[in-house]
Amino acid sequence: MTWYADEIILGATPKAVEVIKATSQLAPFSYVIRSLAGHEWHRPEIKHTLPPEGLMVIRPVCGEPSHGRWYQTRVLNWAALPWDSSAVTLLDQHIAQQLLSYLDEEEAVPPQSFRSTLASLAFSTDQPVLYYSCGTWGG
Repeated sequence: MTWYADEIILGATPKAVEVIKATSQLAPFSYVIRSLAGHEWHRPEIKHTLPPEGLMVIRPVCGEPSHGRWYQTRVLNWAALPWDSSAVTLLDQHIAQQLLSYLDEEEAVPPQSFRSTLASLAFSTDQPVLYYSCGTWGG
């Protein structure tokens, strides 16, 4: 079975919720996790909590040419997101080169425009923003 997770994660602060909900492209793909009550942990040592205000998750976010086609729902195409070219100065270009050496598919590396979108989002929400991407295959 193939399984993917491609998501933007940040704290669900009032400012973050306001910024995301006001962005027409992000809002339909976003939700807030406020509690882990009732979650079944597969090992007790991995059990954790959430930040006081919860986590905001925006998903699925990926490049449609890479594995967007595997989702059985609409994806937020990272190439279609608006980006501020001035945010490029916030990016560490060395990280993109490192990603290319770790990943099999060049199209799986988030493009600079998407990384600039994430930098702009971090700046406008005053907090760290994480892009998490994972794919597994089994048979």
